[in-house]
Amino acid sequence: MKTRTFTVILILMILLSACNLPIAGQSGSTSQPPTDTTNPLPGDTAVPLPSDTPNLVPSDTPTITLTATNTLTSTPEIAMVTPKTEAANCRFGPGTSYVSVGGLKVGASVPILGTNGDGTWWQIQNPNNISDKCWVSVTVTDASGNMGSVPVTPAPQPFVTKVTANTPANISVPGCIGPITPMALTGSIDVNGPTAVVWHFETQQGGALGSHTLTFTKYGPQTVTESSYTPPVVAGTYWVRLVVTAPNSLKGEANYTIACP
Repeated sequence: MKTRTFTVILILMILLSACNLPIAGQSGSTSQPPTDTTNPLPGDTAVPLPSDTPNLVPSDTPTITLTATNTLTSTPEIAMVTPKTEAANCRFGPGTSYVSVGGLKVGASVPILGTNGDGTWWQIQNPNNISDKCWVSVTVTDASGNMGSVPVTPAPQPFVTKVTANTPANISVPGCIGPITPMALTGSIDVNGPTAVVWHFETQQGGALGSHTLTFTKYGPQTVTESSYTPPVVAGTYWVRLVVTAPNSLKGEANYTIACP
């Protein structure tokens, strides 16, 4: 009898102990299995956003404004000139009173460097001498390009290009005694345009003679004469000079002879 009672009590104690064991998923449990973040289940994959990614709303959308910093401008076309139907004379100055110093051939086209006051002549680089400039007439040429960029250029100052002293006639005075007829000293002066020239003669025997002014209305030579010179009658050969002092300095020289047979 006692043995059966002990057996029943033992079974009850085992059952009561089983009631105190933890059940999986019970709310009172304090330990949770670790979460596997390396291999998420399909459908649960989470794509985390960077922590500094701004959450833009329409009012926060930035506005991009394009500002032009460079303004494109077209380069003015260079003014050019070419002969119409035949070669054009290129003169020292703007007018036919200036000497021709070059020529612009048919078909040639060159830049316009300047114009005279009334716009009737163009200044260009001399086709025959690139270190100089010359002028072609508007009437015999065609111009193109931006005429507004062509500056008004003053005419150059003409000058004397050549001076020649002619050889006087020889003088023969028997015994170097007696008066002689005054000598005629002559020469020529050449200019490249209209200008006034100041000139005089000088002789080895008599020094400088009187000064004169000669006005040229166009290019070319003119003859000058000094007829009032009477040299001392001393046998020998002497020089005579034609001297120009304005608008530039230039001179020519010749010789004369006095003989005393």
